[in-house]
Amino acid sequence: MKEEGKDEGNKLSGTIVNFLLDGPASINDVCKKLEISWATAKSALEEMEAKGTVKEIVSNPKIRIFKLSIDPAFYGVPLTKEQKGQALFLFQNIRQEWRNDKPLLATTLHKIAVDVAKECKCDIPVATFHYGMVVPVVDTALFGYREPANSAQIIQSIRKTIPSHTNNSKEERENQYKKYDMVLFQSKEKLTELWTNSKKEISKIDNKGVQLALTDFLVKCPTDKNNSELFDLCYSFSSKVNGLILTKAFSSHLEEVKESFDVLWDFITTNIFFKEVGRYIGEDKKEVFEYIKSSQILVKKANVEERINYLGSLINLSEEIQLPADEQSLAIRRILAEGAEEE
Repeated sequence: MKEEGKDEGNKLSGTIVNFLLDGPASINDVCKKLEISWATAKSALEEMEAKGTVKEIVSNPKIRIFKLSIDPAFYGVPLTKEQKGQALFLFQNIRQEWRNDKPLLATTLHKIAVDVAKECKCDIPVATFHYGMVVPVVDTALFGYREPANSAQIIQSIRKTIPSHTNNSKEERENQYKKYDMVLFQSKEKLTELWTNSKKEISKIDNKGVQLALTDFLVKCPTDKNNSELFDLCYSFSSKVNGLILTKAFSSHLEEVKESFDVLWDFITTNIFFKEVGRYIGEDKKEVFEYIKSSQILVKKANVEERINYLGSLINLSEEIQLPADEQSLAIRRILAEGAEEE
Protein backbone atom coordinates (compact mmCIF):
# COMPACT_ATOMS: atom_id res chain seq x y z
CA MET A 1 0.00 0.00 0.00
CA LYS A 2 2.85 2.38 0.83
CA GLU A 3 4.45 1.68 -2.56
CA GLU A 4 1.17 2.43 -4.31
CA GLY A 5 0.91 5.73 -2.44
CA LYS A 6 4.49 6.58 -3.35
CA ASP A 7 3.85 5.78 -7.02
CA GLU A 8 0.76 7.98 -7.00
CA GLY A 9 2.76 10.81 -5.43
CA ASN A 10 5.52 10.48 -8.03
CA LYS A 11 2.93 10.45 -10.81
CA LEU A 12 1.29 13.61 -9.46
CA SER A 13 4.68 15.33 -9.11
CA GLY A 14 5.52 14.44 -12.72
CA THR A 15 2.20 15.85 -13.91
CA ILE A 16 2.81 19.08 -12.01
CA VAL A 17 6.33 19.35 -13.44
CA ASN A 18 4.95 19.02 -16.98
CA PHE A 19 2.41 21.75 -16.23
CA LEU A 20 5.06 24.09 -14.79
CA LEU A 21 7.25 23.73 -17.88
CA ASP A 22 5.07 26.52 -19.30
CA GLY A 23 5.93 28.80 -16.41
CA PRO A 24 4.99 29.39 -12.76
CA ALA A 25 1.50 28.70 -11.48
CA SER A 26 -0.55 29.27 -8.35
CA ILE A 27 -1.98 26.49 -6.21
CA ASN A 28 -5.40 27.31 -7.67
CA ASP A 29 -4.00 27.00 -11.22
CA VAL A 30 -2.66 23.54 -10.41
CA CYS A 31 -6.05 22.55 -8.92
CA LYS A 32 -7.96 23.56 -12.02
CA LYS A 33 -5.51 22.12 -14.53
CA LEU A 34 -5.08 18.77 -12.83
CA GLU A 35 -8.64 18.60 -11.44
CA ILE A 36 -7.50 17.88 -7.90
CA SER A 37 -8.40 19.42 -4.55
CA TRP A 38 -6.67 22.55 -3.25
CA ALA A 39 -5.31 20.60 -0.27
CA THR A 40 -3.82 17.92 -2.53
CA ALA A 41 -2.18 20.53 -4.78
CA LYS A 42 -0.80 22.44 -1.80
CA SER A 43 0.60 19.30 -0.19
CA ALA A 44 2.21 18.11 -3.44
CA LEU A 45 3.83 21.47 -4.17
CA GLU A 46 5.19 21.81 -0.64
CA GLU A 47 6.64 18.31 -0.83
CA MET A 48 8.22 19.11 -4.19
CA GLU A 49 9.64 22.33 -2.75
CA ALA A 50 11.22 20.37 0.11
CA LYS A 51 12.89 18.13 -2.49
CA GLY A 52 14.14 21.15 -4.47
CA THR A 53 11.99 20.42 -7.53
CA VAL A 54 10.01 23.66 -7.30
CA LYS A 55 10.51 27.04 -5.66
CA GLU A 56 7.90 29.36 -4.18
CA ILE A 57 8.39 32.81 -5.72
CA VAL A 58 5.28 34.65 -4.51
CA SER A 59 3.73 34.13 -1.10
CA ASN A 60 1.05 36.38 0.35
CA PRO A 61 -2.40 35.97 1.93
CA LYS A 62 -4.06 36.09 -1.52
CA ILE A 63 -1.89 33.76 -3.57
CA ARG A 64 1.07 31.37 -3.55
CA ILE A 65 3.00 30.89 -6.79
CA PHE A 66 5.53 28.15 -7.57
CA LYS A 67 8.00 27.67 -10.40
CA LEU A 68 10.30 24.85 -11.43
CA SER A 69 13.73 25.25 -9.85
CA ILE A 70 15.29 24.74 -13.30
CA ASP A 71 13.03 27.27 -15.05
CA PRO A 72 15.51 29.60 -16.83
CA ALA A 73 13.20 32.61 -17.38
CA PHE A 74 14.38 35.86 -15.76
CA TYR A 75 12.49 36.61 -12.52
CA GLY A 76 10.48 33.43 -13.19
CA VAL A 77 8.19 35.21 -15.66
CA PRO A 78 5.77 32.70 -17.25
CA LEU A 79 7.28 32.16 -20.67
CA THR A 80 6.14 29.01 -22.50
CA LYS A 81 8.40 25.98 -22.81
CA GLU A 82 8.58 26.67 -26.57
CA GLN A 83 9.77 30.25 -26.00
CA LYS A 84 12.41 29.10 -23.52
CA GLY A 85 13.37 26.21 -25.78
CA GLN A 86 13.92 28.48 -28.78
CA ALA A 87 16.04 30.80 -26.65
CA LEU A 88 18.21 27.94 -25.39
CA PHE A 89 18.55 26.55 -28.92
CA LEU A 90 19.66 30.02 -30.00
CA PHE A 91 22.28 30.25 -27.24
CA GLN A 92 23.64 26.77 -27.96
CA ASN A 93 24.06 27.46 -31.66
CA ILE A 94 25.67 30.86 -31.13
CA ARG A 95 28.28 29.07 -29.02
CA GLN A 96 28.74 26.40 -31.68
CA GLU A 97 29.12 28.96 -34.46
CA TRP A 98 31.55 31.14 -32.48
CA ARG A 99 34.96 30.86 -34.17
CA ASN A 100 36.90 33.57 -32.35
CA ASP A 101 39.92 32.48 -30.28
CA LYS A 102 38.70 34.67 -27.41
CA PRO A 103 36.01 32.96 -25.28
CA LEU A 104 32.51 34.23 -25.97
CA LEU A 105 31.43 36.73 -23.32
CA ALA A 106 27.95 36.52 -21.77
CA THR A 107 27.35 40.11 -22.90
CA THR A 108 28.22 39.23 -26.49
CA LEU A 109 26.07 36.10 -26.38
CA HIS A 110 23.01 38.15 -25.47
CA LYS A 111 23.71 40.96 -27.94
CA ILE A 112 24.01 38.43 -30.78
CA ALA A 113 20.89 36.64 -29.56
CA VAL A 114 18.89 39.89 -29.57
CA ASP A 115 19.96 40.71 -33.15
CA VAL A 116 19.04 37.22 -34.33
CA ALA A 117 15.70 37.16 -32.51
CA LYS A 118 14.73 40.51 -34.03
CA GLU A 119 15.82 39.51 -37.53
CA CYS A 120 14.01 36.17 -37.43
CA LYS A 121 10.83 37.79 -36.13
CA CYS A 122 10.06 34.60 -34.24
CA ASP A 123 8.64 34.00 -30.77
CA ILE A 124 11.99 34.32 -29.01
CA PRO A 125 11.37 36.95 -26.30
CA VAL A 126 13.48 40.12 -26.20
CA ALA A 127 13.33 42.67 -23.37
CA THR A 128 15.39 45.48 -21.87
CA PHE A 129 17.44 44.59 -18.81
CA HIS A 130 20.17 46.25 -16.73
CA TYR A 131 22.77 46.45 -19.52
CA GLY A 132 20.56 46.72 -22.55
CA MET A 133 18.33 44.35 -24.47
CA VAL A 134 18.61 40.63 -23.79
CA VAL A 135 16.85 37.37 -24.44
CA PRO A 136 15.49 36.99 -20.87
CA VAL A 137 16.44 33.36 -20.37
CA VAL A 138 19.39 31.97 -18.41
CA ASP A 139 21.79 29.98 -20.60
CA THR A 140 21.54 26.54 -19.00
CA ALA A 141 21.74 22.87 -19.94
CA LEU A 142 19.32 21.81 -17.20
CA PHE A 143 16.12 22.78 -19.05
CA GLY A 144 15.48 20.40 -21.94
CA TYR A 145 14.10 21.54 -25.30
CA ARG A 146 13.35 20.39 -28.83
CA GLU A 147 14.84 21.80 -31.99
CA PRO A 148 12.42 24.49 -33.23
CA ALA A 149 10.77 24.26 -36.66
CA ASN A 150 12.63 27.38 -37.84
CA SER A 151 16.06 26.10 -36.74
CA ALA A 152 17.61 26.56 -40.20
CA GLN A 153 16.54 30.22 -40.30
CA ILE A 154 17.95 30.82 -36.82
CA ILE A 155 21.32 29.23 -37.65
CA GLN A 156 21.59 31.19 -40.90
CA SER A 157 20.90 34.43 -39.05
CA ILE A 158 23.50 33.57 -36.38
CA ARG A 159 26.20 33.09 -39.05
CA LYS A 160 25.25 36.39 -40.63
CA THR A 161 25.23 38.28 -37.31
CA ILE A 162 28.37 37.03 -35.52
CA PRO A 163 30.98 38.90 -37.67
CA SER A 164 29.57 42.29 -36.66
CA HIS A 165 30.25 41.69 -32.96
CA THR A 166 33.52 42.64 -31.26
CA ASN A 167 33.24 40.52 -28.08
CA ASN A 168 34.24 43.54 -26.00
CA SER A 169 31.69 44.19 -23.24
CA LYS A 170 31.79 47.99 -23.42
CA GLU A 171 31.73 48.08 -27.21
CA GLU A 172 28.94 45.51 -27.35
CA ARG A 173 26.79 47.62 -25.04
CA GLU A 174 27.53 50.89 -26.84
CA ASN A 175 26.91 49.37 -30.28
CA GLN A 176 23.54 48.00 -29.19
CA TYR A 177 22.51 51.31 -27.61
CA LYS A 178 23.34 53.09 -30.85
CA LYS A 179 21.76 50.49 -33.16
CA TYR A 180 18.43 50.46 -31.31
CA ASP A 181 18.42 54.15 -30.30
CA MET A 182 18.55 53.41 -26.56
CA VAL A 183 19.03 57.02 -25.44
CA LEU A 184 18.36 56.36 -21.74
CA PHE A 185 21.17 53.80 -21.64
CA GLN A 186 23.53 56.14 -23.50
CA SER A 187 22.78 58.87 -20.98
CA LYS A 188 23.38 56.46 -18.10
CA GLU A 189 26.77 55.47 -19.56
CA LYS A 190 27.86 59.13 -19.72
CA LEU A 191 26.84 59.70 -16.13
CA THR A 192 28.55 56.61 -14.73
CA GLU A 193 31.71 57.36 -16.70
CA LEU A 194 31.93 60.70 -14.91
CA TRP A 195 31.65 58.93 -11.56
CA THR A 196 34.19 56.29 -12.55
CA ASN A 197 36.67 58.96 -13.59
CA SER A 198 35.94 60.94 -10.41
CA LYS A 199 36.84 57.95 -8.25
CA LYS A 200 40.40 58.06 -9.55
CA GLU A 201 41.01 61.65 -8.49
CA ILE A 202 38.42 63.04 -6.07
CA SER A 203 39.97 66.50 -6.31
CA LYS A 204 39.15 66.66 -10.03
CA ILE A 205 35.44 65.86 -9.86
CA ASP A 206 33.60 67.65 -12.66
CA ASN A 207 30.60 68.86 -10.65
CA LYS A 208 29.21 70.87 -13.55
CA GLY A 209 29.56 67.85 -15.82
CA VAL A 210 27.72 65.68 -13.30
CA GLN A 211 24.89 68.22 -13.06
CA LEU A 212 24.54 68.40 -16.84
CA ALA A 213 24.63 64.61 -17.15
CA LEU A 214 22.00 64.30 -14.40
CA THR A 215 19.72 66.75 -16.18
CA ASP A 216 20.14 64.84 -19.45
CA PHE A 217 19.39 61.56 -17.67
CA LEU A 218 16.29 63.03 -16.04
CA VAL A 219 15.00 64.27 -19.40
CA LYS A 220 15.36 60.76 -20.84
CA CYS A 221 13.82 58.93 -17.86
CA PRO A 222 10.64 57.00 -18.69
CA THR A 223 7.38 58.89 -18.20
CA ASP A 224 4.07 57.11 -17.95
CA LYS A 225 0.84 58.81 -16.96
CA ASN A 226 -0.29 55.53 -15.42
CA ASN A 227 2.93 55.09 -13.45
CA SER A 228 4.42 58.46 -12.45
CA GLU A 229 6.42 57.06 -9.52
CA LEU A 230 9.28 56.01 -11.81
CA PHE A 231 9.96 59.56 -12.98
CA ASP A 232 9.26 60.96 -9.52
CA LEU A 233 12.01 58.81 -7.99
CA CYS A 234 14.46 59.80 -10.74
CA TYR A 235 13.57 63.43 -10.07
CA SER A 236 14.05 63.01 -6.34
CA PHE A 237 17.42 61.32 -6.79
CA SER A 238 18.59 64.11 -9.10
CA SER A 239 17.55 66.80 -6.61
CA LYS A 240 19.38 65.08 -3.76
CA VAL A 241 22.61 64.73 -5.76
CA ASN A 242 22.39 68.36 -6.82
CA GLY A 243 21.90 69.25 -3.16
CA LEU A 244 25.09 67.38 -2.28
CA ILE A 245 26.98 69.21 -5.04
CA LEU A 246 25.66 72.63 -4.07
CA THR A 247 26.48 72.15 -0.37
CA LYS A 248 29.97 70.86 -1.26
CA ALA A 249 29.25 67.40 0.15
CA PHE A 250 29.30 65.46 -3.14
CA SER A 251 32.97 64.48 -3.27
CA SER A 252 32.96 63.09 0.27
CA HIS A 253 29.88 60.98 -0.45
CA LEU A 254 30.66 59.83 -3.98
CA GLU A 255 30.43 56.13 -3.11
CA GLU A 256 27.02 56.58 -1.49
CA VAL A 257 25.78 58.43 -4.59
CA LYS A 258 27.07 55.72 -6.90
CA GLU A 259 25.55 52.92 -4.81
CA SER A 260 22.23 54.76 -4.68
CA PHE A 261 22.23 55.25 -8.43
CA ASP A 262 22.83 51.52 -8.94
CA VAL A 263 19.75 50.79 -6.81
CA LEU A 264 17.72 53.37 -8.78
CA TRP A 265 18.93 51.93 -12.10
CA ASP A 266 17.90 48.44 -10.98
CA PHE A 267 14.41 49.80 -10.26
CA ILE A 268 14.17 51.64 -13.59
CA THR A 269 15.31 48.72 -15.73
CA THR A 270 13.15 46.23 -13.83
CA ASN A 271 10.10 48.39 -14.60
CA ILE A 272 11.07 48.58 -18.27
CA PHE A 273 11.75 44.84 -18.35
CA PHE A 274 8.30 43.86 -17.07
CA LYS A 275 6.59 46.34 -19.37
CA GLU A 276 8.34 44.90 -22.43
CA VAL A 277 8.28 41.20 -21.55
CA GLY A 278 4.55 41.39 -20.84
CA ARG A 279 3.73 41.16 -24.54
CA TYR A 280 5.11 37.61 -24.62
CA ILE A 281 2.87 36.37 -21.81
CA GLY A 282 -0.27 34.38 -22.66
CA GLU A 283 -3.66 35.47 -21.37
CA ASP A 284 -3.89 32.42 -19.11
CA LYS A 285 -0.72 33.53 -17.32
CA LYS A 286 -1.43 37.27 -17.00
CA GLU A 287 -2.56 37.08 -13.37
CA VAL A 288 0.55 35.13 -12.33
CA PHE A 289 2.72 37.55 -14.30
CA GLU A 290 1.21 40.58 -12.52
CA TYR A 291 1.83 39.06 -9.09
CA ILE A 292 5.47 38.27 -9.98
CA LYS A 293 5.90 41.78 -11.34
CA SER A 294 4.41 43.41 -8.23
CA SER A 295 6.54 41.34 -5.86
CA GLN A 296 9.72 42.46 -7.61
CA ILE A 297 8.77 46.11 -8.14
CA LEU A 298 7.60 46.74 -4.57
CA VAL A 299 10.84 45.48 -3.01
CA LYS A 300 13.02 47.46 -5.41
CA LYS A 301 10.93 50.60 -4.95
CA ALA A 302 11.37 50.40 -1.17
CA ASN A 303 15.14 50.05 -1.64
CA VAL A 304 15.25 53.16 -3.86
CA GLU A 305 13.19 55.25 -1.44
CA GLU A 306 15.47 54.25 1.42
CA ARG A 307 18.61 55.17 -0.53
CA ILE A 308 17.20 58.53 -1.68
CA ASN A 309 16.17 59.44 1.86
CA TYR A 310 19.66 58.55 3.03
CA LEU A 311 21.22 60.82 0.39
CA GLY A 312 19.00 63.65 1.61
CA SER A 313 20.33 63.17 5.14
CA LEU A 314 23.89 63.70 3.85
CA ILE A 315 23.24 67.18 2.47
CA ASN A 316 25.20 69.72 4.50
CA LEU A 317 22.50 72.30 5.21
CA SER A 318 24.95 74.47 7.19
CA GLU A 319 26.91 75.16 4.00
CA GLU A 320 25.89 78.37 2.23
CA ILE A 321 24.63 77.69 -1.28
CA GLN A 322 25.82 80.07 -3.96
CA LEU A 323 24.32 79.45 -7.36
CA PRO A 324 25.35 81.21 -10.54
CA ALA A 325 22.50 82.80 -12.47
CA ASP A 326 22.91 80.90 -15.75
CA GLU A 327 19.90 79.06 -17.16
CA GLN A 328 21.18 75.58 -16.23
CA SER A 329 21.81 76.52 -12.61
CA LEU A 330 18.43 78.21 -12.27
CA ALA A 331 16.78 75.03 -13.52
CA ILE A 332 18.64 73.03 -10.89
CA ARG A 333 17.58 75.52 -8.24
CA ARG A 334 13.94 75.07 -9.20
CA ILE A 335 14.33 71.30 -8.87
CA LEU A 336 15.79 71.68 -5.39
CA ALA A 337 13.08 74.11 -4.30
CA GLU A 338 10.29 71.86 -5.53
CA GLY A 339 11.91 68.84 -3.87
CA ALA A 340 12.06 70.69 -0.55
CA GLU A 341 8.37 71.63 -0.81
CA GLU A 342 7.43 67.98 -1.36
CA GLU A 343 9.22 67.00 1.83
